[in-house]
Amino acid sequence: MKVLNTILLLFCMTLLMPFEGTAQRKKKEAEVNLKEELTPYERANSEFLMIEAQKFFLIEDYKRSLAFLEKALEVDEENHAAHFKMAEVHLIEGEHTKGLTAIDKAIELQQGNKYYYVLAAQLQKASQNLAGAAQYYELMIENAKDFNAYLIEITEVYEGLNQLDKALAVLDQPEENGEGLSFDQKSRRIDLLIKANKNEAAIDYLSQLFVENPKNNEVLYKYAYTLTSNGKVEESIGILEQNDLKTNELILLLVENYQRSGATSKQKDLVLSIYSDPEASLSMKTLLLGQWAFSNDQGSQSTLIDSLQTIMNTDYPDEPLVIENGGLLYTKLAQTAADEQKTQYENKAINYFKRLTKLRPGDFQVWNKVLAYEYQQEDWEKLAASSEEALDLFPNQAVFYIYLASANQGLKEFDEAEALLKQAGRMALANELLKSQILGKQALLALAMDKEAEAIDLFEQSINLSQPHPESIAHYADLLATSDPEKGINLINSVINSPFKNLQFIRIKAKALFNLKNYSEANTILTEGLNEFTSQQNGKTLELSGDILFKLNLIDEALVQWKTAQRLGNTSEKLDQKIENKQFN
Repeated sequence: MKVLNTILLLFCMTLLMPFEGTAQRKKKEAEVNLKEELTPYERANSEFLMIEAQKFFLIEDYKRSLAFLEKALEVDEENHAAHFKMAEVHLIEGEHTKGLTAIDKAIELQQGNKYYYVLAAQLQKASQNLAGAAQYYELMIENAKDFNAYLIEITEVYEGLNQLDKALAVLDQPEENGEGLSFDQKSRRIDLLIKANKNEAAIDYLSQLFVENPKNNEVLYKYAYTLTSNGKVEESIGILEQNDLKTNELILLLVENYQRSGATSKQKDLVLSIYSDPEASLSMKTLLLGQWAFSNDQGSQSTLIDSLQTIMNTDYPDEPLVIENGGLLYTKLAQTAADEQKTQYENKAINYFKRLTKLRPGDFQVWNKVLAYEYQQEDWEKLAASSEEALDLFPNQAVFYIYLASANQGLKEFDEAEALLKQAGRMALANELLKSQILGKQALLALAMDKEAEAIDLFEQSINLSQPHPESIAHYADLLATSDPEKGINLINSVINSPFKNLQFIRIKAKALFNLKNYSEANTILTEGLNEFTSQQNGKTLELSGDILFKLNLIDEALVQWKTAQRLGNTSEKLDQKIENKQFN
């Protein structure tokens, strides 16, 4: 009986099992339906949390903004806008990996939103991953619409990847679809064509753009300049002459084109017409004159340039732009002039710069030019006065103490020079280059005081610093050119081919070669130097040239160099005797 009861119980349980499964299934379905019914509420709650996150975002409280965004996503993990905003916050915070994770989720949920791809590309660019940025832009082009506003950004990424053809293809596509490009996008296309060396295509496109924008000076300049850059100078001139040139750039380009084509009379006429135009701006006049002076033809036009600058100086006597321009012009003219005219231009240049120190007393560079010139001229009295004036304005500039020390050394005020160099040394701090320069100056002072051993010790300290000053190396090599010419040559070779190369360095090497009786090589290197640095020729260098030529038995040539050296000055006491006797002693 007990067994039967057990069987009946099992049977009943078996019958009840399907009913229990159905009940469980109905319960689960009810829960799903309930969730679907609550979804609008949840989404509204998620949106409310998004609004709170945006409030904190606007006041740059990114920590709280992220907290609300996380709550919004807990309520509705498919809130793509919350994922986007979270990526934006991570971008600002520099957390690029987290930002990419968030924006990828936003894109997964809404693939047609162009802004999501743009933010993703920005995150990749912030991570220095241009290839990754390009991939997101490609996805945007494939999946989104109305993205033309970002075309220039896309081309910049491809340009960074050196994929100029892809960049151009991005700008070609809208035109092929009949959508057209904005003015900036068309300008960008021209720039890319030029960078891709597709110059003819760039010129053709520029021609079309100029027809569309005939009053746009920027397009006109780019069109004419591109023609000039590709050797089509006459065509560029024709376009410029046919249009009203309203900008300095356009006028300067036409003047330059006249020069390129050899139309110097047209160039001159245009310059003079602008100088006689009362409405022409001062900047235009100075730019034109500067361009002319720094052209290859300034030698034949130097008198006219001088005349026009004089007129400018009369019309604008206290205008810093005119004064500065005058200093630069005459410095340039002096480089190609000779003899008395060279001296005249040099004096005019430095006088202009001196006037500029009165108009712009706080301009360190102008003072430096004045002092450097007076130092090179060895005009110790003027250098002393100018250096003291400069130090009143710049009491913490060690270089001005060095100039004043050099002036005092030249005036035989050795104690004062020594004190000034010590002061400069205290200001050098950790500047190894400046320390080397000061030690070199102290060595020169020791030589002037007949302390050669002390000078050599100071020179050795100077050249063994981590950044030896080229001037110190040169002065030491000059000393060794007589006593140890081989070492002198090794020293001067270390700077003779550097950016600091000048005629003084070449003279020192030639002097050392002369003392080694290597007259042929000395003559070769010095002649090359004199031809390369015509503006740096002085009496000392030309006297050495004459000495070398004499040793090569070129007596007449030697005499010419000696006489030129005599006229320039700064020569040895024996030069007059060399000229009189036609003999090197």
